[in-house]
Amino acid sequence: MREAYVYGDQATFASTLRGYANLTSLSLGKQLHSVMITLGCMSNVLCGSSLLDMYAKCGYIKDAIQVFDEMPVRNIVSWMLHRMLT
Repeated sequence: MREAYVYGDQATFASTLRGYANLTSLSLGKQLHSVMITLGCMSNVLCGSSLLDMYAKCGYIKDAIQVFDEMPVRNIVSWMLHRMLT
């Protein structure tokens, strides 16, 4: 997808991150995180919550907490995940 210069929207990123989280595929999740930063998608609460979940499921709790701390908007899902991590 990236090689053809085609990118998804926030829903695509969130769904892909959920898949990476279920596979505990940290390397792919980090690559997508980088793309999301480049495209300016980090202000989306769905993307942030999915990213938080991915880092937590991969065992990178500090990174998950950092994502939470940097989220400009939080929802009930992100707050619940944060509460479970701390």
